[in-house]
Amino acid sequence: MTTDTPAERSFTISQSNRQLLAKHAINLRDGRLIPSGSLESTVKSVQDLFRNELAAAYKDRKKGKPFQILFFAHGGTVTEEGAVKQALAHIPHWKKANIYPIFFIWETGIWTSIRDCLAGRPADRGIGDFFGKIKDGFVGATDWSVEKTVRGAQIDNVWGKMKLFAEHGVEPGIGGAWTVAEELARFLKSTGVDAAQVKVHCVGHSAGAVFQAWFIPALLASGLDQVESLYLLAPAITNALFEEKLHGLVGNSDGIGNLTLFTMDERTELADSVSKIYRKSLLYLISRALEPKIPTAILGLEESIRANHNISNLFNYPLGDGANAQLIFSPSGDAKPGFASQSHAHGGFGNETDTLNSIVFRIGGKDAGEPFPAGFRDTVDDTPTARAMDAPSLAPAPPRRLALCIGIDDYPAAPLAGCVNDALLWQQTLIDLGFESAGLITNEQATFAGIIAAIVDLVTNARPGDALVIQYSGHGTQLPDLDGDETDDQKDEALVPYDYTDGKFILDDDLGRIFDMLPEGAGLTCFFDSCHSGTVNRFSGPTPIPAAGAERERFIVVRGDIRAKHQQFRESQPANRGASEEGMREISFGACQPEQTAKEKDGHGYFTLAATGLLRSGATVTNAGLLKLLIDNFPLKPDSQKPHLNCQDNFREFSLFQIAEGKSPAATIQQLARAQTSPTDNDARLLMETMNRYLTILDRLTSGKC
Repeated sequence: MTTDTPAERSFTISQSNRQLLAKHAINLRDGRLIPSGSLESTVKSVQDLFRNELAAAYKDRKKGKPFQILFFAHGGTVTEEGAVKQALAHIPHWKKANIYPIFFIWETGIWTSIRDCLAGRPADRGIGDFFGKIKDGFVGATDWSVEKTVRGAQIDNVWGKMKLFAEHGVEPGIGGAWTVAEELARFLKSTGVDAAQVKVHCVGHSAGAVFQAWFIPALLASGLDQVESLYLLAPAITNALFEEKLHGLVGNSDGIGNLTLFTMDERTELADSVSKIYRKSLLYLISRALEPKIPTAILGLEESIRANHNISNLFNYPLGDGANAQLIFSPSGDAKPGFASQSHAHGGFGNETDTLNSIVFRIGGKDAGEPFPAGFRDTVDDTPTARAMDAPSLAPAPPRRLALCIGIDDYPAAPLAGCVNDALLWQQTLIDLGFESAGLITNEQATFAGIIAAIVDLVTNARPGDALVIQYSGHGTQLPDLDGDETDDQKDEALVPYDYTDGKFILDDDLGRIFDMLPEGAGLTCFFDSCHSGTVNRFSGPTPIPAAGAERERFIVVRGDIRAKHQQFRESQPANRGASEEGMREISFGACQPEQTAKEKDGHGYFTLAATGLLRSGATVTNAGLLKLLIDNFPLKPDSQKPHLNCQDNFREFSLFQIAEGKSPAATIQQLARAQTSPTDNDARLLMETMNRYLTILDRLTSGKC
């Protein structure tokens, strides 16, 4: 069984390339040789490869030099077509280094399943109790929902089947990899071949490490004395399978002479992403969503090496200079020959120049040279990395105007009476100004988890050119700074969600970390009709409900028992990576100055009425211009409540809701709402976007996934 779609299996290979691949590639499906399709592999074709092609290459080798054979198993995100193209790009360079490459094209298709499920955007995207379940800080917010989505789509079954493909490949008399092992053993015993001069090497990239965990024991069982060297590139093999199948062979004269593991260091692994949706490398997704036990230790993750005594000793971690096992972290910087690797992405190792040339050096020494040219990855047309991991849409999607409106009145203490009205007014105002979507969450929906999930969803799903707005009306407060980043007053400003009595507040640090996830080229404007400051003894618990229409302050002082819950809640979570101090890209309008309180009366906040009224007036406005108009027209005296603006200085002169790299001209709100490309351009973009959606749906239907 294969998990690739029919569309991915149907491609054309030229006759000359077919002849070349017959000498260097073996195609497997479910571990079996494939006798039909774009690239045929049969028992006879494997026999021809070893008995004719390999035998001829052995005779033509440089006299006195070992005959080097390399078995290459690609990763799990590679389609059949991508693996074929990768092999065709690699073959001449390995041969230039006097290494005879043999590629296993073992159709894995795991990327197809992950891609389809993420593209399908299943309805269940809730992140539950955010901090209660996330172990990696705020970037983990969206990651946990992706892991949940992937598990819910049962892609773990696809991953499990893919691992079975590797195991099926070595079934005696049936598996294609077993046939290869038998033919290699026969070749080594054939007339004229000095087996001592034949050196066998294996490379496994990502899931290819799982393939090699089964193939190498089969090679040794068939009569090969030793696998000279094994190279694991960002291996997606579990620690358990590695220890079961490979660990005990390393350094043995009848096992694996030397092992080299290339993988990203932990920082780079965390900076990687899967299709720019999952904000860590694919290995983390495998560990936390695809394996039966969550999480599972994966050999390619530095944390898994560090936590396993046997494996860390094997590599002499963290030095990485074990006697028969070396660990090379990428990016390596300016490393000596054989120790360089510069991949910044999980899918990049199999085509990265320095990594490949390090393998060449370790096999052939300095005389082998550097056959893979600088920028080799860029020369590999339609590679797994270029095609799958960074898969672009058919055409740039048109920019959108998207908003989220939040209002909370029904607090258990100090209830308010105008925040839900504010959110509804903002929602209608933004729709009238041309925003195509303005989500609304109020009262019991606006819990800590509900607000975080909605903001993360809005920010992380933005595209370049999108204009986003977040509006919040509700209580604000201050809390003791627990992480030491507030050097001025040692207090964190916070929004107060509906369920704040559980100790869960949305800190300014939290919002900053989420806003740092905003994609390049997208813009975010916030309107906060609340306050974050006030005298800590203003009130200490439930306060009398003012008469209808009376003025209320949107600030709450947190009782001591709730502050204790907040501290316990935060301290139970791992330290979060701090928000970026530089390069702040959001633009935030606040209802009042830090030392003031935001106020409401007669069913609305003063700030909301002033801001929405100006937006509807058609005023010519930049961000700074809107602030000036707000201050000049505000119904309260400046010493009572004065709006403020927080953004980078150069953003102050940007037109409201405009995305720009430099200063943009002022425009009326109506002009901004009506601004669009020509009808012809819009029609073409709409057509291409519609086609993209239909292709995604068709692909998912034909693959039977999700």
